[in-house]
Amino acid sequence: MITTLTMTIRICIVLTCYGLSSLGFAMMFQLMREELNKPDSATLMIVIWSFAWIAHAVMSFAWVIDKKLDKFWPIAGALAGIASFLVWPILAFESSFFGRLNFAQTIAATLMSAAFFMVIQFLVLLPCILLAIKLEKFHRENLA
Repeated sequence: MITTLTMTIRICIVLTCYGLSSLGFAMMFQLMREELNKPDSATLMIVIWSFAWIAHAVMSFAWVIDKKLDKFWPIAGALAGIASFLVWPILAFESSFFGRLNFAQTIAATLMSAAFFMVIQFLVLLPCILLAIKLEKFHRENLA
C-alpha cells in the first residue's frame, strides 16, 4: 500500500517534470496546429505525438497511485515516444527546398534540419523523457 507522503512526492515529481517540459509542449502544440492542413505525414505526427503523451499521462497517473499497468502501455508508450523523434526527418524531407537544391544537398539539408529539431525536442522535453524511462521501468517490473 502506498503512503500519502509517497503519493504526494510522486505527484510533485510528475508536475515538476511536466512544468519543466512546458516549453516543449508549447512547441509541439504550435507545430501540430501549423501542420493540421498539411500532408498525411503531418497527421501521422499528430497521432504519434498525441498517443505518446496519452500513454505518458496514463503511466504517470498509475505510478502516482502505485498501480502497475499491463504490458500494452509501457511497450506502446515506448514505441510512440521513439517514433515521435523519428517524425522529424520525414517532416524535414517534405519541407526541403527541392526546387533550389540537388538531391544530395536536399538529403544533407534534411538530415541537418531533422537532427537540429530532434536535439531541441530532446533537450526541452528531457525531464519528461527521464520520467518516461522511470515509468517504463516501474510498469515493466510487472511483466518479468
